[in-house]
Amino acid sequence: MIIKEKIKKNYKYILVLMVITLIFALLPLVIIIARHDVFGNEPLLAFNAYGNGAVYYDSRIREIKDGFPFLGNPWFLEYNSKIAPAFLAADWIQAVPLLLGLSFGVATLVSFLFWSLVFVFLAYAILNELELPSRWNIIGVIISYISVYSLMLGPVSMQIVFPFLLLFLLAFIMWLKNPHSRFTIIFLILSSSFSFYIYTYLWQAVLTIIFLTILFLFYTKNKNEFFKLLIVALTSLILAIPLIVFTVKQVTNIYYWESMTRTGFINTHWPAAEAYYSGRWILVMLILWALLWHWTKEYRDHRIYKLCFLFFSMTGIGFEIVSLSNVITGKELELAGHVVRFITVWLALSLTAFVFFVWDSRKSLRNITLPKKIVIIILLGVCFYGVWQYAQSYFFMTGRIATTKQNLDLADYREPLQWLEDNVSEPAVIWVNYREKINDYVTILTKHYVLFNGDGILHFLSNQEAEERYLVAGYMNDIKQSDIEKEYEWYAGIGNSIHPYKLHNRKTKLCRLLFLDSLGYNCGELTDAVSLKGKEYFANLYQRYNEEIVPNINEELRKLQVTYIIEDKECQSNFQPLLLENTALVYENHRFLIYEINR
Repeated sequence: MIIKEKIKKNYKYILVLMVITLIFALLPLVIIIARHDVFGNEPLLAFNAYGNGAVYYDSRIREIKDGFPFLGNPWFLEYNSKIAPAFLAADWIQAVPLLLGLSFGVATLVSFLFWSLVFVFLAYAILNELELPSRWNIIGVIISYISVYSLMLGPVSMQIVFPFLLLFLLAFIMWLKNPHSRFTIIFLILSSSFSFYIYTYLWQAVLTIIFLTILFLFYTKNKNEFFKLLIVALTSLILAIPLIVFTVKQVTNIYYWESMTRTGFINTHWPAAEAYYSGRWILVMLILWALLWHWTKEYRDHRIYKLCFLFFSMTGIGFEIVSLSNVITGKELELAGHVVRFITVWLALSLTAFVFFVWDSRKSLRNITLPKKIVIIILLGVCFYGVWQYAQSYFFMTGRIATTKQNLDLADYREPLQWLEDNVSEPAVIWVNYREKINDYVTILTKHYVLFNGDGILHFLSNQEAEERYLVAGYMNDIKQSDIEKEYEWYAGIGNSIHPYKLHNRKTKLCRLLFLDSLGYNCGELTDAVSLKGKEYFANLYQRYNEEIVPNINEELRKLQVTYIIEDKECQSNFQPLLLENTALVYENHRFLIYEINR
């Protein structure tokens, strides 16, 4: 009833906001259609390709459509009935349009439009709860949306995650305003519980914010609110028990830690650089809230201002604690790199609210000293720069759509993959040159699987198998040791190839910055991924390729159940399937050849 009344009161502004949002949301499609010479007759498929992590999540969504609810491994046939190593509720939500019969392109467009509208509605509701004027709210919401625009373009993460983040923030601010209301308590419990099922980093942030607020209430001796929020936390945890049980099953998988390391996990107490880069906006923003409260008399006991200060303090500090949590736990899985996305929305909302209060108190601010005015102006400029940085990164990406060659080939991919979908009834393993983009679309546009894909190594399998699949897939590329070194990340993941050497270099640079080497401490030398791992590792892989893979390629293909090979006449000069035994051409068009391996 409360929400219904507020919607009725603000429906004109909400309608205006939604029209503006639809214009922004359709912008990539307009660009794609306008560039028909580049994108051909596949505008929706081209649109689908440009979200954050679109190819990765689209394969997972297709797997749900094909009847594998636990997303074992959408790329490798042998694991399709197993379980995925991470969250999957958001994938199920994203799969609904496909399950209703829409094509991938249409489903992607519908999902983006729908979740964009949900995003702006919830962001507007949050600012409305902070009692900002409606016109002001529209500006703040548009800034928030633009700040994460390209992230919203991508399916699942963050297209689904952002709305659930905003749902929690809305429930949290409503509870802070009215902690004794049964409605706000239930709303906060449900929104907190949803976070467990939607996104790993989201529930970490939600729990941290709630427990940080519990500590604050205990410190300020607000007993009633303290116990109510404690009940919210405990009830949310109880509702999350099914996911906790499922998580235990995931963690006990024999290949869990190998898979997590390939995904990005690393043991370190060193904070990620992103924790500083995003944390500085939180620090500056909270300093501004504190200074305005201290320097303007009317805000000392201003109910809404104090509420905003508390809300943005608990949420901002909570996000930063999660970003830095590996400093205590020693377990880092790109925490700061993911939480920064939450901070991006937080900064836009916080800055919007703060600028309103500056405007609202402009008469009082005229009476403060010039140095104080300068401090506020400088700090505000810093925060505006932060919002601009995020908007520049995540909104102006639309200009890249028209110049990316990837979309030039999308129309060509459809025909051969559709032939496989129509003529091969049972799921099969397709060998495609892993260096070509069509390899990504096999698992999106068909029910089939691939021999090797860099996304597939993020799911459960051993490091040895990931290496083996890479080496077998490279057979017709005649790979050299230099290729194995250059493509290290493709089969080993960023947790093995990128994070270790960057962490090493960060320690070395800090050591030198503090002149510890002059005190006799060995700071070490800057390095790269290959040097840190050691040449011997790559030499052994190359030896394995020559001695185990090449002489036994037919046995390897049989073991990995490869039955079809796709050759691209334009790009794959070394990729010659006819050199293999028992291969027969079964399909050909102007660009692609498909061969069947007869057993």
